Amino acid sequence: MGLMACDQFAASSDLETGDEQLNTLDHEPYFEAPVVVMLEDEPCFETMEFLSDDRSVIRFSFSCGTDNIDLEVGDVIAGVISGGYLGRVQSIETEGNNLIVTTEYIPLAEVVEEGEFNVDLQADNGARSLIDLSGKTLYRESLGGMHVESGFRAGYLRVRPETQLGASMQWGKLSRFDAVVGMSVDANFEYYVAASGAHRVDEEFPLTDFEFPFYADVSGIPVVGTIKYEMFVRFVSETTGYLDMTVGSYQGHWDWGMGGRFRPQPGWQEVWDTNSNSTVSGIGIVGDSGWKGRIEFSLRPTLSFYGMVSVGGVGSGYLRGRSDPNCDGLEWSFNDGIRAELTLSVRWLDRFVSDMPLRIPMGNSQWYLAEGNIPWPGDLPNELVPACGGTLPWQGTPIEPITIGCDEIVSGDTADTEQNTEVLDGYSCTVGSYHAPEVVYAFTATESREHRFRLIDASPTDINHDLFALEGDPTGNLIALRNSCIGTGMNSLVFDAVAGRTYLLVVDGYANDSGPFTARLECQ
Repeated sequence: MGLMACDQFAASSDLETGDEQLNTLDHEPYFEAPVVVMLEDEPCFETMEFLSDDRSVIRFSFSCGTDNIDLEVGDVIAGVISGGYLGRVQSIETEGNNLIVTTEYIPLAEVVEEGEFNVDLQADNGARSLIDLSGKTLYRESLGGMHVESGFRAGYLRVRPETQLGASMQWGKLSRFDAVVGMSVDANFEYYVAASGAHRVDEEFPLTDFEFPFYADVSGIPVVGTIKYEMFVRFVSETTGYLDMTVGSYQGHWDWGMGGRFRPQPGWQEVWDTNSNSTVSGIGIVGDSGWKGRIEFSLRPTLSFYGMVSVGGVGSGYLRGRSDPNCDGLEWSFNDGIRAELTLSVRWLDRFVSDMPLRIPMGNSQWYLAEGNIPWPGDLPNELVPACGGTLPWQGTPIEPITIGCDEIVSGDTADTEQNTEVLDGYSCTVGSYHAPEVVYAFTATESREHRFRLIDASPTDINHDLFALEGDPTGNLIALRNSCIGTGMNSLVFDAVAGRTYLLVVDGYANDSGPFTARLECQ
């Protein structure tokens, strides 16, 4: 058997290198397809089972003896059970009425002398294509006394995935491959985000998933695959203050197709086609600081042939919004878009064709929807007062700082109502929950140099205090909080002071913590 294989290889080598015999018949290259055996077609066949994770070792069970089964080392076995299989036989063992067959990888193009396939896979199957969003809460968490919630008051998604695949092979090589994963989505929903304080959330949640097998025939060889669709929704929200945001109505239609085409020349070419039309209305935003967020619906297709992944990626449609505080109110804007990432591999077809180069994102299209301004419902937030032509004096407000000098050690208690205030619940230099009481010190620098404010013998596991340095103007007014924080730290902070300028040094409880502390201001 081994000698015969060597003789055949030598004959093939002679054809390729001697006297141009390759071109004597129609100028076609020499190719000899291997023998393909379909064990599932044997009269006594009962079951098969993969014995290895890489699917290379297979047990075939029969109801009768295996002596009459015509299978030899070097043949190719193919079948459709359990997602299909295709492999060149390396060894055969007999165990009663069972055959244990060990195989090695062989691409389809090396099995088929000439052939092609084209399949159109649609997954519009009623219940799976309609996703009810009404009353669905996406996110609800309380973090250190601060509550964040997001969800849909009403609405639905209607999704219609569609995938087109096709390939041609000739003389042991791939001559054409096309793969386009498409999605059509109708979205109609009412959406909200509510938060009692500063937060940053980026979470993804599963919505649904479904899969189905498919089959094609190429010159009598079964091409067996499985396509799986997974649908996710992603919630993103970030703000340094409180927020109550509502989208009264979003109605959108998204179409996209992503994929790739391969030809020997010029190689891989990407496919990215999109279409979208949408409207948004009923925007309501209440808050005291800027916000940005998005709601994103993602489809992740996975396409496998003979258990080998060929197509993978993600296509997403999203609604994105933001609001920015100004002197007249909250200026908001919304847009939507589609983005995609995709990987393509044809190793199951041709061992010599490399994967399609991955570019992230492969496609990204965005459309403007609407913008507007919502007036402040009451007084202008303190942090905007100086920037909008006013001043915010420390005197006459709940902020009543205690004077501190260079190298002075102070003892305080953020839980003591005689010392604390409850004014500062957020800072421009960090994001976190600072709704707990704070103790504030005022320091006027005598030299322009670096200063350090630190806690002595801090125990953050017992009482979690954070430190902040806020800058005032030369007349004693507080610069807007959006720009005033010049330093922060858990147990100590360092800030550069300017001679003659006054600074607020704040000890604030994190996540509603409060209690005693000892601190020192070091000027050298």
